[in-house]
Amino acid sequence: MKRLTFALLSWVMLFCFAMGTAWAQDKPTAPTFDPAAGAVPSGTVVHLTNGYESEATPKPIYFNYKADPSNFTNIKTKTELDKASTGSALFRKVNLYDPATGIEIITAKNVFAATADIDAAGNVTWSDIVTAAYTIAVVDPVAPVFSPDGGEVGDDNNTVTLTMSKADEAAYCDIYYVVNGTGHEFNVSSASGLPFNEPGQEGVLILYQDPIKITKNQTIHAAVVRTEEEDEYMNAPLVWSEVVKKEFTFTGTPVAEKPTQPVISPANDARVKIGQMVTIRCETEGVTIRYTTNGEDPTAESTVYTEPFALTEDMLIEQKILGRDDAVVGVVYALKINAVAFKDGVMSNIAGVGLNVSPNNPVFTPDGSEEVDANSTMTITCVPSQAKIYYTLDGTTPDDEGSNAMLYTGPIKLTETGTTVKARAILGQYAGSVTAATFTFKEGTVPEIAAPAFSVAAGEVEKGTEVTITCATTGVYIMYTLDGSTPTLASSVYQKPIVIEKSLTLKAAAFFQGKSSAVTEAAYTVKEATGTVAVPTFDPVAGEVEKDTKVTIACATEGAKIYYTVDGSEPTAESAEYKEAVVIDKDLTLKAIAIKGDAKSAVAEAAYTVKVANEEVELAGVNVYPNPNGGAFSLDLPVPATVEVFASNGVLRERINAGAGVLSLSLDRSGIYFLRITGEGRTTVKRIVVR
Repeated sequence: MKRLTFALLSWVMLFCFAMGTAWAQDKPTAPTFDPAAGAVPSGTVVHLTNGYESEATPKPIYFNYKADPSNFTNIKTKTELDKASTGSALFRKVNLYDPATGIEIITAKNVFAATADIDAAGNVTWSDIVTAAYTIAVVDPVAPVFSPDGGEVGDDNNTVTLTMSKADEAAYCDIYYVVNGTGHEFNVSSASGLPFNEPGQEGVLILYQDPIKITKNQTIHAAVVRTEEEDEYMNAPLVWSEVVKKEFTFTGTPVAEKPTQPVISPANDARVKIGQMVTIRCETEGVTIRYTTNGEDPTAESTVYTEPFALTEDMLIEQKILGRDDAVVGVVYALKINAVAFKDGVMSNIAGVGLNVSPNNPVFTPDGSEEVDANSTMTITCVPSQAKIYYTLDGTTPDDEGSNAMLYTGPIKLTETGTTVKARAILGQYAGSVTAATFTFKEGTVPEIAAPAFSVAAGEVEKGTEVTITCATTGVYIMYTLDGSTPTLASSVYQKPIVIEKSLTLKAAAFFQGKSSAVTEAAYTVKEATGTVAVPTFDPVAGEVEKDTKVTIACATEGAKIYYTVDGSEPTAESAEYKEAVVIDKDLTLKAIAIKGDAKSAVAEAAYTVKVANEEVELAGVNVYPNPNGGAFSLDLPVPATVEVFASNGVLRERINAGAGVLSLSLDRSGIYFLRITGEGRTTVKRIVVR
């Protein structure tokens, strides 16, 4: 019996051991990473293994880039797994690992992986979830690869292609080359010294963009360059690969020599004026130069250049700059001249300059060199006609449409001898020089000044009566007072009829050339209806005012008391009595009533709003990358926004309405651009360089 018990116990233990071994194998082996986590060159391919590769049906490995283990463990069945790993990689919960492609590491990221054991019933058991954090190692660029690798080239294979390593592509490197140079041309230390465009000349550094065409025996030096860091002003230091030299022997049909690219003067970005002369030259002899002045590329049908020509007004290119709600916020004026040289049917590279246009100096007629008649007029003209002219009559410099400057719209009447007129023209964002002249009157041309006349005679008048003041002498200034004092040049200038709201004494005098007329005077009293009280008046009247403006309240009825409210309620004798000016420090409605004895006036009412500084809030959180770039770049938009792309001369290239998130864009020409991003009433401007 003991022997049977022992045998039975041994069998149970053996069974449990076997089952325990099977249970321990229910959880599959976790994957391993090759290479291991850490710093790796951009473009490195990571491979995953889990020890089951030798089996007839190896267990699949899944991975993703999210740190949430539930992306794996929440998947319990084969159906769920298939659904979770289908669709765009950006939206998958898990990705099935493919040994043929591996996992390419372009940017720093964490990779999470696990092995899936799928039984016959379709149930999924996961291994432990393992992770590997990869960062991008900074390595020096690798020399470019030539195809073909030097040697003979003919008519059928006369182009040379340059390629860089995948890691250098991921690091946004560029390839530069020199045709028939020495190799020393790569001695450039910062990004500011790199050319944006291909000059098309031998012995100079050229940005590689398209395959190089071989038409004669040539030596080509090439290297890959990476900026050490990025900054707004392109001052980043450079890291160069080894400079590779290849020699090519051309065995094909000889072609005519390509003319040298023309040179245009004034140079690109120069500031010019209408009438300035333009010259175009080419170092290659015997060429025909053709040019355009409208921004289009010249062709064999364009104007032939024979001698220097003057810039004219009709060459101006006008571009409106739009702001929020497509409102015009500015105008840019520029000139664009392009030129090309032809010889023996071969065309040079196109030369182009963008010129910034300043207005010419204003011209006065008459010019102030001789005396003029009193009250005569003078005109101001300027080239180009699109320029705005601002002028002053007090001898100060007209900077813009500020308090001391007026926009010229027509002839100016000269009403005082010794008047100094200064004028300056503004075209877009550029201002011209100041033209100045002092005008003096001929002796005997200043007339006697007639006394002003009032349209309403002195005496008792209705409340609200309007009094017009005129003077028989033209060109005078009429000055007036309402407090009985004698008017001087420091008094109020008459511009519109005087409204009689209360009893007062009106005095007026006319002034011209330092001379004054006699003073005209009239005393007015306001009729008061029996048993009524005049409605209170406010000064200033309702509307938008500065913060802390003081409003005075008056009543034409003598002896009446004024009561007021500032909360919009109707004033009564129980309201606050007016004794001093009411301070407006917030938006409010002021109401007032005048009471004398048992008589009450009607309620006067005025709504005031406090001016708020118009400060534009910048749209934060916009990120542009890479910058500089090879033509393709992306924007991180925190909110839905309108993205406008402007060239450096202000020309709008593109406008896109985009949602929040990543927006990818591309530009087909090198240069400096500005991006204006507007969203939710906020705007920011980004500068980007395309190489």
